[in-house]
Amino acid sequence: MFHRFRIPELKIKYKNISKKCSKEIINFTALNENQLCDSANLGSFYKYVNKKLNGSNGIAPLTNMSGEIVYLIILVKQIY
Repeated sequence: MFHRFRIPELKIKYKNISKKCSKEIINFTALNENQLCDSANLGSFYKYVNKKLNGSNGIAPLTNMSGEIVYLIILVKQIY
């Protein structure tokens, strides 16, 4: 709402809610990690750690019309 109306009171509310949301996300993550450690399930622990270490962002690579992965910026510009 703040971005639409640009009212200072809404900006303050927006920042406060944003901080609370960030804190809750951190608390939720910490709780899940603590439960994982307390469960003593070694397989789940390694699965979680490997998932965090891989750093996959879920963005697929660009491919050309023949399905080959495009590496060069020049070729990417030619495709799009």
